[in-house]
Amino acid sequence: MNTRTFLISLLFVLLIWNVSFAQRYQNYNIEHGLPSNHVYRITQDADGFIWIITDKGISKFNGSKFQNFTTRNGLPSNDIWDIRITPDRKIWYFSKASELGYIYNDSVYRFPVCEAGDVLYPTSTNTYGNTVVLGNSNEWFYLSASCWESFSMEHTNSKIPKAFPKLFERFHETKKDGATNLKYRNKDSLGFLLYDEGYAVMDFNKEELYIRYFRNTNSPKHPNFLRNHYVNQTLQLTGFHFNALLDDTYHMTSLVDIPQAFQSHFSFQDRSGNIWIATFNNGVYMLPVEKRNNHYYFEDKKVKALRSVGSKLIANVYDEGFYLYDLTTKTFVPYLKEKGFLYNAMYIPEVDRYFFTTENNILTTKNLKESPKTIARNRQLRSLLYWKGSLFGNTAGGLERLHPETLQIEKQWPQVGIKSMTIFKDNLYMGTSNGLRLLSNDAIHTVQPDEALLSYPILTLSHIGSDQLLIGTDGFGAYITDIETTYLLERSDFASIEDAYVQDNMVWLATEQGVLQYEKHNGRYTLKRKFDESDGLPSKKINSVFTVNDTLIASTDTGIVFVPTETKQKSHLLNIYISKVSYGDQILSNEQPVTEYRSNSSLTFSVDQINYAPKHTKVSYEYRLLPIQQQWSSTASGTITFNELAPAPYKLEVKCEDKRATFEVEITPLWHQTMLFKAGMFILAIVILGMVLFLIRKHELAKKTQKIQAEKKLAENELYALRSQMNPHFVFNSLAAIQYYINNNEMETSERYLVKFSRLIRQFFELSKQKEISVAEEISLLKNYLEIEKMRFKEKLQYAVHLDKKISSEAFSIPTMLLQPVVENAVNHGIFNKTEAGKVHIRFNYISSQTIQISVEDDGVGVVQRTSVSDKRLKSSQVLEERILQLNKSGQWEISMTQGEVDPSQLNRGYCTTFTIKRML
Repeated sequence: MNTRTFLISLLFVLLIWNVSFAQRYQNYNIEHGLPSNHVYRITQDADGFIWIITDKGISKFNGSKFQNFTTRNGLPSNDIWDIRITPDRKIWYFSKASELGYIYNDSVYRFPVCEAGDVLYPTSTNTYGNTVVLGNSNEWFYLSASCWESFSMEHTNSKIPKAFPKLFERFHETKKDGATNLKYRNKDSLGFLLYDEGYAVMDFNKEELYIRYFRNTNSPKHPNFLRNHYVNQTLQLTGFHFNALLDDTYHMTSLVDIPQAFQSHFSFQDRSGNIWIATFNNGVYMLPVEKRNNHYYFEDKKVKALRSVGSKLIANVYDEGFYLYDLTTKTFVPYLKEKGFLYNAMYIPEVDRYFFTTENNILTTKNLKESPKTIARNRQLRSLLYWKGSLFGNTAGGLERLHPETLQIEKQWPQVGIKSMTIFKDNLYMGTSNGLRLLSNDAIHTVQPDEALLSYPILTLSHIGSDQLLIGTDGFGAYITDIETTYLLERSDFASIEDAYVQDNMVWLATEQGVLQYEKHNGRYTLKRKFDESDGLPSKKINSVFTVNDTLIASTDTGIVFVPTETKQKSHLLNIYISKVSYGDQILSNEQPVTEYRSNSSLTFSVDQINYAPKHTKVSYEYRLLPIQQQWSSTASGTITFNELAPAPYKLEVKCEDKRATFEVEITPLWHQTMLFKAGMFILAIVILGMVLFLIRKHELAKKTQKIQAEKKLAENELYALRSQMNPHFVFNSLAAIQYYINNNEMETSERYLVKFSRLIRQFFELSKQKEISVAEEISLLKNYLEIEKMRFKEKLQYAVHLDKKISSEAFSIPTMLLQPVVENAVNHGIFNKTEAGKVHIRFNYISSQTIQISVEDDGVGVVQRTSVSDKRLKSSQVLEERILQLNKSGQWEISMTQGEVDPSQLNRGYCTTFTIKRML
């Protein structure tokens, strides 16, 4: 083989290896956010963050996002060699530079050497509590105030821990003893000396020395890149291809072998038990704790089925063949090489033969120690079973009865989509793409249990004892039936059951969401546990399932996994924290949590989690913002927003599982939102309110005075109207008429006149006391008045009163003494000055339930023939208009009046006065 062919083959092998290992090891590199694939060291802080140092900067990792620190963020160099964490939560970084320091609260701090021109070259880093000592064999430094101050072993001061000179002294003694590649590091009272042959630990508190040699362990005899690591309250030792914890006597325990293909030089176990592996060319690998205890086979290969055939476990690997599991070596051994699709492997005791069915061949043997022989070709048989003296097999087209020895077809029944077969209660049942079927009376019939399984596509049929059948459907869950009664296994709704395995009181289901484990309680099966990728399964889509000796064996499209069933599931959630807080466009922090109020601004919190689960699932948070929220709210989002918050101090509380995070923020008020301003505005508002109330009171008093004056004026007008109605001319004329009748000895006429006159006078005085009268009373008053005037005028005066039938004369009221002066003017100034007889018409017309129209019309001389008449009418009209004005101001009436001549073209033009009177509610 030439060099080129060898390199191509090597690259191909590495590629296949890399893909297959990706199932167990999660790889993080520059494509995921690392600043470089050249990784020096990895560690974990007290919160749970993973810190990774590279030749291009430092990364802080929470399981899903990398936060990188480079020279852009303040590092003196991107090439960081070493990292240490002190109890005060400072992340110290080390490199060859003139300035070194730490990262604290995501801010980079760096300090120069006290003596200008010196360069820090820390080949050894040592921590004593929060004190850091660094340097090399020739020069040592510690951080004093704001710079790195140098010191010598001969002239140490009180700030240098006493353990450090002792470690240095022991280093030189060990070097004289011939130790190679000697390195040393301190952690508080412990000193470490690391060399090729082993390591020494000095406990300066106990004044004891512990020497350990690699030849006494399973680790490499001379591990390169040996490093000790103090992390998460544990002491760890690492080098090329291994990691180990140190016990109380500093012996190596929990040794983890790292695959050599990684070329790993540094690794460590985090607080959850995950293994983190640093490489120089491919970033970081992480082995989840669940997968550390699992065993994987056929990685990146499709394994369709696992079958217990006789006493053997057989796996069919696509396009490779059938493999037997060897319990002694715990490996799968190749048994039958076959290409293409592999259907099934089965042992049929009635004929004492093993059968293997593939898309091309049917093979059989009586002994698994022998190679099986092909008995038939191109038959496409999926599986075989024995029933009533014959073998039965299912194909894509239906069911076949076969000769037990030759597998010759004896009879065929067409049935599309038979996925599985079984013998139940001495009957042959088939699970098809259209439901459950039964072979009976030499024909295939539909089975109808109490559930509608006849229409569900069925993938698998399995026995639960002799009286129950487990039916696995494609997308509709798993059912248990005795044909008469059926029930759905809880939480299997809509699951596709690829395979099922029954063991004692347990049922195991292979689904597209993992493995579901059910346990029998009180005659029914209830879900006990779900196994998925968080338990180390290479895929959540499971093709087949089997259990043996408390071990779950699952086959997938990417291989087989053995999982201990007693391993307890635990949460990978290490912590939750508030990663970002913003108010409008302003970023807040723990150092600067105060901001000034802004209108239309939102307070937004970003919540993150530290979680190194192989597959992240969404978590829900509960939160409340004190003091405005006392009850907890829930959200599946990592962003929590509050709108239009008033100025005040607030505290956000977030919890998830047993983890909590808080953040306090204060929104300060603007000048016009301060208490002083509000107090001033309150006083000003009281003053303004007092002034307004004063003005309202003043206005009410003025209105009240105006009303009194209006009432007084109205009363005067009414009295004036009364006086004008009872004017001396009317009284004189009436008395003269009475005297005339007496002188002419017309005693009866004079007596009748006098009676009517006195009755009218009494009616005037009675009505003058009332503000309003009914229409009926007004008509009665007017008729009495006109009758007297008619007697005085003899036959010269006629009158007529017209009342609209729609008007309720007893119920509808009008103001008192409103019409009588108008009627008197019509008689004395219209009819009286006319040479011939005249007539007065008084009409009451209906407008609405609250409004009527009244007109007084005469056919007299009008207003322009005689000046005296016109003047008198004008004066009377002015008084009447004034009274109407006062009535309208009272708010009880809405009255309008129009006046004018009836026919100006005639000699006797006539005159008409019209009132529209509306009673206000």
